[in-house]
Amino acid sequence: MPAQDPKVAPHESDAPTLPPPAAEPAIGRWLWVIYPLAMVAMNAVWGGVMQVLLGKQIAAIVPEQAASAAALGMALSVSAVSSVASQPIAGLLSDRTRTRFLGRRNVWIFGAGIVGALGLVAMSQLTSTAAIAIAWAAMMWPLNATQASLTAVLPERVPQRLRGSMSGVLGAAGMIGAYAGVALAGLSQDLFMGYLLVAGLFLLLTQIFALTTKDRPAPEPDARSTRKNKAVGAISGLRGAPDYWWAFAGWPRPSPERRSASTWRSTRH
Repeated sequence: MPAQDPKVAPHESDAPTLPPPAAEPAIGRWLWVIYPLAMVAMNAVWGGVMQVLLGKQIAAIVPEQAASAAALGMALSVSAVSSVASQPIAGLLSDRTRTRFLGRRNVWIFGAGIVGALGLVAMSQLTSTAAIAIAWAAMMWPLNATQASLTAVLPERVPQRLRGSMSGVLGAAGMIGAYAGVALAGLSQDLFMGYLLVAGLFLLLTQIFALTTKDRPAPEPDARSTRKNKAVGAISGLRGAPDYWWAFAGWPRPSPERRSASTWRSTRH
């Protein structure tokens, strides 16, 4: 008789097992209501102020149409530069916030919402185009701090399987908010009432969101990570994402197929 193979088939329990997938964050029904409403308030500010109130306010100071348009363009240009700087900085500060009061996102929504609403009301009293431009540029910081924290809620508190649905709801909320801001500002009798209505809606819904939703705790920093390792990781990240930086610079990067075709044509000539 042939000798029996000494090898024994491994038992099922001896096979390597993969770690269980990380648990997705639970989402309550209230977040489906207040999160879109907070986005409505956020976009009501952009729609009401940028499309109606700033133009009316500057036109009241500079009646001549060409000069009024130039002053409005200058105010929006200065605020755009401020917005480019404030958005990533506000997001970075929110990422690094460690607090037990409300949570790292909610505390920024709470505080920046108050500052932003007060700033909007104060803007209604300005009577100089230069002051309006400076004030609106300064307003980019609390407003973008609020928006950056609200944007981070989607990947942090909404399960992956529901993010598409929530994104659709938020997109509709953004359009509704822009329309609501234009309507509130356009139907108001004077500038102060227009700013007050937009600021009131913004303050009310951001505060309700911050005070009634549960923020996720920030991840604990790795004790093994040193300043040198972080610097090396940052450099590797810059080098490892060229497509992102091409897009960030606003320059279309040629695809590998186009680059190879260009190389082939150059070699023929």
